[in-house]
Amino acid sequence: MRLRKPWYLKKVRPKVNKTWTDSEKLNVFLSSQDRPSSEVADLFGITLHQVYNTNRLVKKGLKKRCYICGGPLNKAELGASQGLIKACTKCKKASTTYKRGLRKRALKKGLCGYCQEKPVISGQTACVSCVSATHRRRYNQGLCGTCGKRPISKNHIALCEVCAHEFKMKARLKRITHANA
Repeated sequence: MRLRKPWYLKKVRPKVNKTWTDSEKLNVFLSSQDRPSSEVADLFGITLHQVYNTNRLVKKGLKKRCYICGGPLNKAELGASQGLIKACTKCKKASTTYKRGLRKRALKKGLCGYCQEKPVISGQTACVSCVSATHRRRYNQGLCGTCGKRPISKNHIALCEVCAHEFKMKARLKRITHANA
């Protein structure tokens, strides 16, 4: 039978009062976005409580600052952004161009432009699951599932009047083509 060590013999990290710079706090915060907190604590040599406190402080400080570059946000960016973490227009533009590049490379390979894993539907830029997720999201917002611009008409389930008319026309054309063949 194995005996457990008493608590006073366990390895305890010494409590160190460290003053953190803003860049160190931001590095811990950004690292914890895609990794578990225990892994981040080991990476920086800190305790889990320090990780949690740092994340809390950074989120609090980022309410009026860009989380990528740390620059101040103007009033339009504060109002337009949703959620706690916000980015300035310059950083948003850079991330958008990066995402567009990823989509273009995936489409050249014949993969979905959004998940970059599954093959693309012919004539589309997305796979079946991404298209259906987009339709569901738009439908839940009360918008047309196809175009996403106009509200859903009362006569149709998930389409606006324009898209419903186009859908009917395509269906008629397909029936006529199959009847003549």
